[in-house]
Amino acid sequence: MNDFIVKYWIELFLSLITSYIVFNFRKILNYSNRYLELENATKAYLRAKIIDYYFAAKHNNSITLVELESVVELYKSYKSLGGNGSCEKLYEEILNFDVIQ
Repeated sequence: MNDFIVKYWIELFLSLITSYIVFNFRKILNYSNRYLELENATKAYLRAKIIDYYFAAKHNNSITLVELESVVELYKSYKSLGGNGSCEKLYEEILNFDVIQ
């Protein structure tokens, strides 16, 4: 009787544990991929907003203080998410625009 328990139940128990681990590993990979996609989408949105602020400021040749503060925060978030230097030149130009009230 003990041989039966040792042979089959432990084998079944270890198979169930292995299946559980594999299933959860796939879920973790899925969540990881979704996180990366959300991160990329956020980065693209921040980049688009910075570009919008840039063209609005370029059109007026000035930027309001509130808009400037928004751009600074957007740029910080963009860089912390690993944004490349494509917005860096625009950001530097925005900092050089006249600030109006």
